[in-house]
Amino acid sequence: MKCERHLRCKKVFCSGILLLSSACTPDFFVDRGHIDVVRGVPFNIMPPHLFIKKAFKLRADNLTPAQLEKISDAMPFIASLTSGLLSASPNKLADPSLWPLLRNIRNIQALDDSTPMHVKAIQHWQVTERTIEFTIDYVFTKPSQNTVVFRDNYRMAQTQNAWVFFGHPRPKPEGELQCVKGPLAWMACDVPLPRR
Repeated sequence: MKCERHLRCKKVFCSGILLLSSACTPDFFVDRGHIDVVRGVPFNIMPPHLFIKKAFKLRADNLTPAQLEKISDAMPFIASLTSGLLSASPNKLADPSLWPLLRNIRNIQALDDSTPMHVKAIQHWQVTERTIEFTIDYVFTKPSQNTVVFRDNYRMAQTQNAWVFFGHPRPKPEGELQCVKGPLAWMACDVPLPRR
């Protein structure tokens, strides 16, 4: 039998039920990325760290094309740093020696190393000649609690060949955010909860 158009596999009928063999390769599910153009500046939303790059919010901060060029240049370095921060291990960082300089969200929130953590948004860009500051909103679920959105701030600095982590611009993270369901049922998270 012929396979469906985008699926290379064998179809097997068993008691009137269509079964697909484990040798199927669902090519149409593979996200190979895309190029996003913001005010004329291209951003390669490609692997590696594809989903982190998709979390870059670039349209709301009224950035100039020159500032967007800097962010585009720094995007792979920011995405790599963020990918390392999602793990519980400094070995996931491109430069593990940065680990003592970075705030560890898992420690701050008393999260188990196995707790899944994702990036919701990278935003609030402040771009100067040699530095880029931004915030990262992390999403995770604490045991026996609702989903939490937690925000921290970061600064990257430009060196000769790369962008590197250059400290936290503020002494503390913004912390847990207050999330409100909007009229279209989307959750908007932006105002930090009052500190206890």
